[in-house]
Amino acid sequence: MSSTPRTTAAALVTALAVTVAALARFLVEGHQRDGARAYLLLFGALFVLRVAGQVAVIAFRPAWLPPAGAWNLLPYRLLLPTQLVLIGLIGAIVAGRIALTGEAAEALVVFAIVYWLVMGVRYAVRMTRRPDQRWFGGAIPIVFHCVLAAFLFVLGTSNADAASAAVPRPPVYGPPRVVLTTDISDHGSPAIEQTGDFNGDGLAEGGEQGGEKARRVRGRSPHESSR
Repeated sequence: MSSTPRTTAAALVTALAVTVAALARFLVEGHQRDGARAYLLLFGALFVLRVAGQVAVIAFRPAWLPPAGAWNLLPYRLLLPTQLVLIGLIGAIVAGRIALTGEAAEALVVFAIVYWLVMGVRYAVRMTRRPDQRWFGGAIPIVFHCVLAAFLFVLGTSNADAASAAVPRPPVYGPPRVVLTTDISDHGSPAIEQTGDFNGDGLAEGGEQGGEKARRVRGRSPHESSR
């Protein structure tokens, strides 16, 4: 059995459960960019706690946290600077200083999904090859890689939706709508006014051409209109 302290095991389960629940709620809410900031802040805070936990282990070696070797595969002298850079990027993203284009955001969503799946495979392989480590041995980096994957998924999804909403939609063409008025022209024929979103030439919003066409219709007698 794994020698992971119960406190650490409970913290890992809690972190993973909070991450999954937050992702589910984000998807249910429609992943709007404005609402995404709270989720990004949550996942970023979880990652900061992971970094702080490892610093505490190295500095104070508390009994309720596993030894430093259980926290990472990279040498710590390389890992810590990388983590600090990530925390800086997370802060800039949460503050709204970094945004993504539509294509970059969509690619990030795909990457985040693959990232999460790879971590699942990594966990399954480790637990298969190291049954003495079940179920939390070596799980700290895996769980917090999943937290980072959730962060990237929310970031990519919210930016992709925002970019999609910003793309102007082409006008929908259709026949003009007309209204028969009670006004009678000088030639005794009813005047026709265009009031719809389209003119007879298929142009949107009944602009100057549509208004001019309506004005030409006014004042024509039936005999003149049949020419």
